[in-house]
Amino acid sequence: MRVTRQVRALMTPTDPADPEVDRERAERDLQHILGLPRTAARRHLPRARLQRRALILSPLLAGAVLATAAVVVADGPDARPAPLVALDTGTAADAVRLLDRISYAAASKPTPAVRDDQYVYIESRVAFMEARGGADGSATPMSWMMQAPHARQIWLSADGSRSGLLREKQHQSLWERFFGDDGEHTLGGNRAPGLNSPTYRYLESLSADPDALLQKIYAETRGKGNGADQEAFITIGDLLRESLMPSELGAALYRAAGRIPGVVLVPDAVDAAGRHGVAVARTDPIAGSRTDWIFDKDTLTFLGERTLQVNEIGGPIPGTLLGTTAVLARTVVDHPGDTPDSRS
Repeated sequence: MRVTRQVRALMTPTDPADPEVDRERAERDLQHILGLPRTAARRHLPRARLQRRALILSPLLAGAVLATAAVVVADGPDARPAPLVALDTGTAADAVRLLDRISYAAASKPTPAVRDDQYVYIESRVAFMEARGGADGSATPMSWMMQAPHARQIWLSADGSRSGLLREKQHQSLWERFFGDDGEHTLGGNRAPGLNSPTYRYLESLSADPDALLQKIYAETRGKGNGADQEAFITIGDLLRESLMPSELGAALYRAAGRIPGVVLVPDAVDAAGRHGVAVARTDPIAGSRTDWIFDKDTLTFLGERTLQVNEIGGPIPGTLLGTTAVLARTVVDHPGDTPDSRS
């Protein structure tokens, strides 16, 4: 297993502003090594769109991370043993047919009217796996725990010119205990948007041709993640989960996803809110984990996402739930802190 210089630097006590430590690159490298979902709930980052989770490690965990896929050390009452989930899958042809249906459903929805001075508001419910150290205080042996599902609210400037807001209380997390995380984060503007940090205006500018769109995704993610196909699938999933986009683009993304090798259908999957749906999934061949996009079986609306361990690679056993999300609201508001209820 290759551990980059930046990752080693991240594992030792450093000044967060140390110019010698590219913390974003180090966390991305570490995520690639572990095959874990990303997050960006850090107070000083300009953006905090919910992505595959990364982590900031204490020296205590450094050795354990090289051997196991530890996320954080959990010691609070809100963590519970990571549940096991049945690993049912369908075929690639089933997935492509489902994605075609989802694409038509997405194209039929009206495109929202969004002003530059407005904000995209997304409310979700999320939970991720944590690792608990041994009784002797060491980082090993590990037990795999699941956070209690908790609320996440984010407000993103439509054109990136204004500060946004993130509210997410990371209960009993390493970040909270070390840095006093109060759950509310002011987000900087986003004047250089891209696929991994889009604004609504940026998404408006993208081609709605599925082939051109997929080609762009492959080009901009080349060399990242656990292979080109897996990174393309994850990138599309990040966009589906915590962005608002024109209807034509959403339809194109679903058709583009159907062109990615290895995509399969899962007949039944459950999101973080307990809603059952049908899923489109892909297994990361390096991490041994499978990401499921979950859709309502009737309306074909995107419900949320979950990640499961499907192959044992020195960590959680197959069937272990690694992370789960549920999108509860997705709309446009006038100010950070506004919600659909506050406008009524």
